[in-house]
Amino acid sequence: MDFDYADVILVRFGEISLKSSNIRNRMINRLCKNINAVLEHRGVEGEVYNKWSRVFIEDFEDSGKVVDAVSKVPGVVSVSPCKVVNPKIEEMSSGLTDIAEEVFSGGSFGVDASRAGDKSVHSFTSQDIGREAGSAIYKSFDSVEVDLESPDQWFYVECRRNEAYLYAEKKQGPGGLPVGCEGKAVALISGGHDSPVAAYRMMCRGCEIIPVYISLGEYSSVAHEIRAKKTVEELKKFYPNGDWDLRVVDGGDAAELLMDELKNTRMVSLRRFMFKAAETVAKEEGARGIVTGESIGQKSSQTLGNLDVSSRTVDVPVLRPLLTFDKDEIVEMARDIGTFNGSKIDAGCTNVAPNRPETSGDGKRVLDLEPDKLLEIAVEAGKGAVVR
Repeated sequence: MDFDYADVILVRFGEISLKSSNIRNRMINRLCKNINAVLEHRGVEGEVYNKWSRVFIEDFEDSGKVVDAVSKVPGVVSVSPCKVVNPKIEEMSSGLTDIAEEVFSGGSFGVDASRAGDKSVHSFTSQDIGREAGSAIYKSFDSVEVDLESPDQWFYVECRRNEAYLYAEKKQGPGGLPVGCEGKAVALISGGHDSPVAAYRMMCRGCEIIPVYISLGEYSSVAHEIRAKKTVEELKKFYPNGDWDLRVVDGGDAAELLMDELKNTRMVSLRRFMFKAAETVAKEEGARGIVTGESIGQKSSQTLGNLDVSSRTVDVPVLRPLLTFDKDEIVEMARDIGTFNGSKIDAGCTNVAPNRPETSGDGKRVLDLEPDKLLEIAVEAGKGAVVR
């Protein structure tokens, strides 16, 4: 949808405003840089700048494409296409009526108005704006009603010293922090629904992602790797200025070893192998943690006890942003960010799973049964990671 009335796109952020001035300015600049990169990656025109602790976009051809692109950028709380007018009640009322005639088809409506600045700047209050603008809209339609609790359509006014911003759309973004302001983290990407969603959630906490796929030799297939690459390409849309080369770790020897020597503790040891290999890549890439799509109790290797056993394998933090999410919630997030369609086949590790996997989290038993050289193989596999 193109918003013909829009002169400027208003981009809001949340947590950034709570930071100290130096950090806040650095994060705002990072957010502007990331938005610019997303627009360029999508071939969408727009000039990005910041003012009054807000980010604005001007000189666009298609406001709808700008809103759609920016609303998925980590760090963005919401986006609104705005009409800009002089901060006079008559112009604000007239401008908001023009917007209503473009987007409102009847029913109930409300006006939410705010006025910034000292009282001496304007001779009216925010209540005056809401009352006058609401009256103007009401008179322009044959059969509508005012509802200030839960209307069919909200109209908004943000009145400042020298201009007023009018809008009827507030598209929600993911919030959080801009990618790149919290350093790097290695994300284990299987290409299933969970891992790309976990990576995206960490991006929304400011982390730049280094994607790692672990091949299990004959227990995975070319299709698994292709699927992982597709999900990484989808993630790239939200931070195209990052390093999105997929690092592929050869875990075929480890999978063979575990299949030969272990039964019900196999999956816990496989996770330990993956974590050690990922930690090795993280150290070489200067990353500060490992991201996984694990959720408590979703699989045998993800019981609380087994999560504890696998976490103790490495010295870097294991970051699990989906820890408390249900599968349905994760799948819905995958649909929202566009990774769902590329994540429909089972991961290779399901081919390694025993009939009765260990769930108790008995670390001593896992370590007693585990092949002594498994973690050595993991380190060498991580050092041998290749970009494909």
